[in-house]
Amino acid sequence: MTALPEHPQLTIDRLAGVFRATTSTYKYYWLLALLDVVGEGRTTVPLRSLYVRMVCHAWYTVNYFKLSFGAWDTLQEAISLLLQEEGLDARTSRTDLEHALLHTENAASVHALLGLGRYVPYKFLTPWLGAANLSDVQVMHRSQNAGSGTPYALFDDRLEVPAPWADYLRQHQAVLRDFCLWNLAQFLQARNPNVPQIVNKLVRPPARDALTRQRVLWNAVMDHAGGMSCIYTGRSIDPATHHIEHFIPHAFVAHDQFWNLVPADPSFNMSKGDRLPILGRHLAPFVDAHWQLITVVRDHDLSNKLLEDYHTVVHMSYADIRDRYLFGDKLRDTLTPLHSIAMSNGFSELAA
Repeated sequence: MTALPEHPQLTIDRLAGVFRATTSTYKYYWLLALLDVVGEGRTTVPLRSLYVRMVCHAWYTVNYFKLSFGAWDTLQEAISLLLQEEGLDARTSRTDLEHALLHTENAASVHALLGLGRYVPYKFLTPWLGAANLSDVQVMHRSQNAGSGTPYALFDDRLEVPAPWADYLRQHQAVLRDFCLWNLAQFLQARNPNVPQIVNKLVRPPARDALTRQRVLWNAVMDHAGGMSCIYTGRSIDPATHHIEHFIPHAFVAHDQFWNLVPADPSFNMSKGDRLPILGRHLAPFVDAHWQLITVVRDHDLSNKLLEDYHTVVHMSYADIRDRYLFGDKLRDTLTPLHSIAMSNGFSELAA
């Protein structure tokens, strides 16, 4: 995705080229932050406010999904420090996070936030100002020249967006955001080549799916099978209170595909968090639970659209799955490498 809406007075081709030869994430998150504030009708913006917005956009991707931004990425480094210094959580709401970072007086936190301004406000303007080796002072002075054509004029503590650029950014905000996220997805996929669903890990969803349909299907199976035991605790599953649990954590797979879900004891599920199962202990009963489900569904004609998810791993309709051992092998061949990659990306395993 490279084409952006044209404008008769603005150099949109330079905006389209802003992500060429990018070596870190800061330009992507800078543009997302700029779109935020301009979309709110602001054209004079304190720089710290923009740095905070950058962190807010990247927070969930770094702390919940644990994507790597690259070994030398200053934004990821700052986010890791802020997580510790501010006593925040990976799931901290955007509103609470923004408030905490705008008002913190913790010296280390303030230093980390302001450190984001060492490069991004200046480097982002390179396509308009030419030479990449201009000093910060030169960039600042040239951006303040009305004839520079830059999308903002840069000052020591703020930036100011000219009216034509502000109108353009507001009018085409959705297209520009998609343009930015598409480029960011390509950048992060190259640095996380084995991680699934990169595009779904760039923006925090407003709410997680309640998995009600999945619960109803498992309950129907348990009703016909005469019950089921939790694969983790061995305790009998209560159809009224059980949780639907992601075998490989949602924080890694970023989907609710049925083949990765299983009923679990609610107290265990709440304590498991985003930790990985122990394959030597939990994979076999997980596979057995899914084989039991497929058998009951077939024997009692409980056909359900959710079962189409099995096609992702066994490459055949659930109605055609007749070989228990082939099914088990296919499920193991999907889950085992996912488990390994998640471990290498910083997800920890349950205690033995």
